[in-house]
Amino acid sequence: VTVSVLYWSVSKQTAAMFRNTLSRLGLHATPALLVQTGKIVSFNRQKGFGFVEEGEGDAKKSHFVHYTALNVEGGYKAVDVGTVVEFDVAPDERNPDRTRAVNVCAPGGQPLPTPERREST
Repeated sequence: VTVSVLYWSVSKQTAAMFRNTLSRLGLHATPALLVQTGKIVSFNRQKGFGFVEEGEGDAKKSHFVHYTALNVEGGYKAVDVGTVVEFDVAPDERNPDRTRAVNVCAPGGQPLPTPERREST
């Protein structure tokens, strides 16, 4: 049985405790339900995609991010490199061996600030 539970921005320790509790009950929560925190490491404004990285050291994971996944104030969907974001992880439909960031927003579920229009970074 897979349980769909909506919750927002919990610590990794709380998320692990939640998964363990569900497991003891014989239930399963998909990883896409767990909000991750990371930093935008690249974003090509002309092409509309980039990458977000979560974790530190050997535990770093990189996820593809498309401009359509950005929750941005205003109409211009882009994000500055170095911006700290929260996101959900989903399988990449085009490449099943990779993941993509979806529902990308500022910490606390707030919209990302609208960046200045400029060339790719």
